[in-house]
Amino acid sequence: MTDLPPLAIPPRRQAAADPAALPTELGSDLRDLRRQGSILILLSLGILGVLIGIHFLFAAFVRTSVSLAIGLFAGRFVMQTLELAWLRGRFAQPSEAAIRRYAQLAVWLSRGAP
Repeated sequence: MTDLPPLAIPPRRQAAADPAALPTELGSDLRDLRRQGSILILLSLGILGVLIGIHFLFAAFVRTSVSLAIGLFAGRFVMQTLELAWLRGRFAQPSEAAIRRYAQLAVWLSRGAP
């Protein structure tokens, strides 16, 4: 019999449920990643808010309808808000299928689905 070393990385479910259960290096990396992701999402939300405001402000001066652009910006704003809430731990860990569907939706919306 050989003695196996202890697990360096805890099982996935345990790590997702309790970030404090992670080893120190991985736990701090996860916290840093969440902090950086939160900052980037907040910047994105600010830019989207400004774009929505500008489109509302100048909608009267533009001959074409800006409702599609405002709708797309608002949709992305909602998606970013949900991502931020998830990063900050407001929601439980979604299933892998839900993450896959969300990623596909985000890609299609980002490229302006045909």
